[in-house]
Amino acid sequence: MFIFLLRSMVLYSRKFPSGTFEQISHLVNEVVSLTVTCCAEGADPDCYDNRTSALSDKSCEINSPFPVHPGTPECCTHEGLEKKLCMATLKHQPQEFPTYVEPTNDEICEAFRKDPKGFADQ
Repeated sequence: MFIFLLRSMVLYSRKFPSGTFEQISHLVNEVVSLTVTCCAEGADPDCYDNRTSALSDKSCEINSPFPVHPGTPECCTHEGLEKKLCMATLKHQPQEFPTYVEPTNDEICEAFRKDPKGFADQ
């Protein structure tokens, strides 16, 4: 179960990169609790459906303890299964880092000629 907890932490940290540790932890704890309860032998057949619906609804509350994805408000306009599916498909679009372009020798020399002291401090 510890491995599942760690993997869930990684998964939701990636999905909600701007979420705080506390927000991610709340969500992971809910998901782990849901999984342990609903996957137990003899669990109510509707457990998973009911608990995931409650989780989606809790995500839409104004003071939700969970992280907010930019697509969450749109998902919250839906109901039932449509809301759950919308929440499940939210993905984080990784931001591109700007490509570092190394200055040419001429640019380096020009920067040095303009301000030798400033150049040395870089």
